[in-house]
Amino acid sequence: MGRIERFETEKLIAGILLGASVSRDEVLETKRKEWGAVDYLSAEIPFNFTNYYDGEMGEGIRRSYLSFERLRSPDELGGIKNRSNSLEACFEVDGKR
Repeated sequence: MGRIERFETEKLIAGILLGASVSRDEVLETKRKEWGAVDYLSAEIPFNFTNYYDGEMGEGIRRSYLSFERLRSPDELGGIKNRSNSLEACFEVDGKR
């Protein structure tokens, strides 16, 4: 018989895509306020592997990855994803990301 145990806490990692007119610092500050201190932030890299988002975000999209200092329980991920979607909507321009 299996035992019900608590989940181990895990590192929260996020990828962000930024359109040419969006400030990475502004997005990062929003994420810090929501999920706490960032303990890793990658360099910005051009997101030129596909043009899938160009119609919505324009050309010159950049990608960054980050992780947060505070570890999280996996059972928080659904709420974190929903909140992340809400925050993304705050950066929309004319209904586009």
